[in-house]
Amino acid sequence: MAVPGYQTPMAPVLRVLAGGRALSRKEILAQVIEMIDLSAEDLSELLPSGDPLVKNRVGWSIGYLKQAGLIAQPRRGIVEITDRGRSIAVKHPDRVTSVRARASSSVTPLVQPSGSASSEVPTACSSWPHIRQWRGSKSRSISWLMGQTPRASLSSAS
Repeated sequence: MAVPGYQTPMAPVLRVLAGGRALSRKEILAQVIEMIDLSAEDLSELLPSGDPLVKNRVGWSIGYLKQAGLIAQPRRGIVEITDRGRSIAVKHPDRVTSVRARASSSVTPLVQPSGSASSEVPTACSSWPHIRQWRGSKSRSISWLMGQTPRASLSSAS
């Protein structure tokens, strides 16, 4: 079996945490590797940065589960399951996807899904005035990020 994508470890991460103990990322990684049953060859697969691919994928799973509110991080490097995470682990013990995780979340995503018709700034960012500037054209947003004056304001200033 090849190293799975980031969604495959989501259910095992929830199962590991369902025991009720807060665990470190290293402890979660070790238990998830046992659950997924990867070969030595799979475990030795590295990213160009030199990090193990499986560690990266489990890390992304933890990040997305945290973003969806299914797990919490009470302190740095320590992760625990939330009540919402427990209910998802019971309902979907074999497979949790980012779509299921998002659907169970009451948290407004910072990035709208592609093709979203909504032009509103996500609630989580609405108080940040510089984020409101992103509503304009793509080139204006890129210019703002690069610290340049957008062309539209140059032409209107003349």
